[in-house]
Amino acid sequence: MIEKYLEHGLKNAKTAEQLSREIGMSKRKIQAAIATERIGGSLILASCGEPCGYYLPSDEPEKALREIVRFRKAIERRARGCFMATRTARQEEKRLREVVEGQQALDLEANKE
Repeated sequence: MIEKYLEHGLKNAKTAEQLSREIGMSKRKIQAAIATERIGGSLILASCGEPCGYYLPSDEPEKALREIVRFRKAIERRARGCFMATRTARQEEKRLREVVEGQQALDLEANKE
């Protein structure tokens, strides 16, 4: 649905705000729709630089390749950052599981007596 409102090439990127005005959907719903379309196989690119916004790969193969690589690398960096941010949570989860399981074992032993 969102894909049909986008144009080819970074120079034609549209912000979520622009799309919101054009389509009549909230920015949050547009972002969710883009995520759903991407999962479904749509190649909707995004740029946080100038110009900022969503767009389809260029019609020119060399430009399209650069745009796709730039987008993929940005998403991979973000994904790595998110994964690394969960490290502390995973460590604390493991520690608490050991505490809880140890407490449960103590409770079982106490009930046997």
